[in-house]
Amino acid sequence: MTNRFALLPLLLASMTAASVHVSAAVAEDAAARNAVVPAGQEELLAQMLGKGETLPGDCKLSAGQVEYKTVKATYACSSGNVVFELSHPSQAAGDAERTDRFALTLQSGSPPDGFVPALVSRITRKAT
Repeated sequence: MTNRFALLPLLLASMTAASVHVSAAVAEDAAARNAVVPAGQEELLAQMLGKGETLPGDCKLSAGQVEYKTVKATYACSSGNVVFELSHPSQAAGDAERTDRFALTLQSGSPPDGFVPALVSRITRKAT
């Protein structure tokens, strides 16, 4: 007769591993939903976004706005205004450019060649 409890330790171990994995995923998702831009980070954000510098395409940061969980950045470029939204990587659309800490979603305009990689690189360097 087979001991019907012989598989119990294996079953419990797999359930525990699964719940730890699920718990970590739930905690990460909750953290992402609650991610906010803390007060007092305006200067760091301005540096990340290129305040006072000229980026590819003759683009200059012309406006920025922190909106609790997102940052909107407007660039005046020779080809017209370009607006990006920065958010937590897990909260952005699938086509957004991503760094470890931010996702960049184009809101309007047409970024000139080389602008997006330069901005992503800049944000990555300053956000660490």
